[in-house]
Amino acid sequence: MYCRKCGKFFDYEGDLCKECAATADPFGEEAVVNAQEAEPQQSYQAFYSDYVAKNRGFSTARKGFIFAIIALVVANIAVYSAYFNYFMVSEGLDNNLTLDYAALLRTGITCGVVFGIASVGLSIPAIVCGIKSIVTFARAAKEGGAKPVKTLVFGIISAAHGVSGVMGFFSILMIVAEMAYAL
Repeated sequence: MYCRKCGKFFDYEGDLCKECAATADPFGEEAVVNAQEAEPQQSYQAFYSDYVAKNRGFSTARKGFIFAIIALVVANIAVYSAYFNYFMVSEGLDNNLTLDYAALLRTGITCGVVFGIASVGLSIPAIVCGIKSIVTFARAAKEGGAKPVKTLVFGIISAAHGVSGVMGFFSILMIVAEMAYAL
């Protein structure tokens, strides 16, 4: 219900408006009106500006998050393709199979390097977008306005996943180095 005196919303079970201390008779109509009759306290412009402030920088954070997820998928493809080829070579050697081991190793190395570089290429924009989003939150907090919490959360996730994508590249390089040594 809305207070007839100040127009603020308060719950049905309460009998006292917390804003202006007007008493409300839940069975009468002198102090309380329905929501349809009350004047809205917040104009559309105020609501929109608050919405914009709370979502400031979120599109950058969302882009970084998408880059980070794609980078992690590509990094996993790199690791598993390299491991798969290395596994095929080791199984072939253990079971005396006639396979072209050099071709399998070269394929694993090529897949690992190509997908690893793609992973780093996608991880860097994720890190940049994540850092920009964190800075956007810090500026909004410093200004004292509405804090874009979604921007901060997605920024942290983007930056962390981007860094893990770059670190995944180093594990890919270790696998590739082991495979190259086997050649």
